[in-house]
Amino acid sequence: MSRTAGPAATGRQALAMAGDLQSARLDEHLHTLAAELDAGPPRTLRTSRTRRRFWRGRKQDVSGQVLVLWDIDRTLLYVGDIDRQVYRETYHELTGRTAGSLPKRGTGTTMPLAALRMLVENGIAEDEAASLLPAMVDLLPQVQRRHIDDIRRDGVLLPGAVAALRAVHDEPGFLPTIVTGNLKPNALLKLAAFDLTRHVHTDIGGYASDDMHRPSLVGIAQKRAEALTGQSFGRSETVIIGDSLEDVRTGREGGASVTAVVSGTTSADELAAAGADLVLEDLTDQRRVVDSIRGLAG
Repeated sequence: MSRTAGPAATGRQALAMAGDLQSARLDEHLHTLAAELDAGPPRTLRTSRTRRRFWRGRKQDVSGQVLVLWDIDRTLLYVGDIDRQVYRETYHELTGRTAGSLPKRGTGTTMPLAALRMLVENGIAEDEAASLLPAMVDLLPQVQRRHIDDIRRDGVLLPGAVAALRAVHDEPGFLPTIVTGNLKPNALLKLAAFDLTRHVHTDIGGYASDDMHRPSLVGIAQKRAEALTGQSFGRSETVIIGDSLEDVRTGREGGASVTAVVSGTTSADELAAAGADLVLEDLTDQRRVVDSIRGLAG
């Protein structure tokens, strides 16, 4: 396996390289993966069943909706070191080597970008990293699926998460879904492990399987919501709820207001300074969560 001369490329260089990759082979690969996921979700997570559960008890007239985009990790749930273990095992299976560098915790970076950065920071030459990345993207969900029991046993729901999800789901005029840096199968596995899919419409979300540039996921979710409802969604009809600086950036650049939750690794002051429209300490006050969405949607 070829390696770069001298120190491994920095994360910033990896991100710059990702921009080139996105316009070429990986972009095509992610779109193919997204199409396959839409066409045939895992048998244990059938879209039709999720759709029926989501709409049960809800009015079918969904005009005039507010699109609510939930982040997953450290906003709704926390799986500890399991995600990093998944990266560690995936890297080893792909390269036969032990990873010395793993993705940082709590950044909100999409899984393809985190995987690319990991490959480069572990000394793999940039051209080889470009060739390996699609295979790593394919392998990550398979490895995480092996850890589903670990997620159920060791993962935790964050304070107020279930009640907040339920309150937003039940609120007339809200259309809750997911925007996440997880690949879609990884996201569905985490949600299903805690029986959360009933509270969100997973079909109309935005996932790293769709695009590894996270702000682009807002527009993807908006277009899917428009296809479902016939309503156009812009910034004034879209609210992100997330915990990281990347969630804030996703909203600001992607076209959504942001309610930030201080449940991750970023402080309230940092979230506010980054441009969050509102900062909550946690999700335990469901009425405030609902009111914050109403207020931001104007």
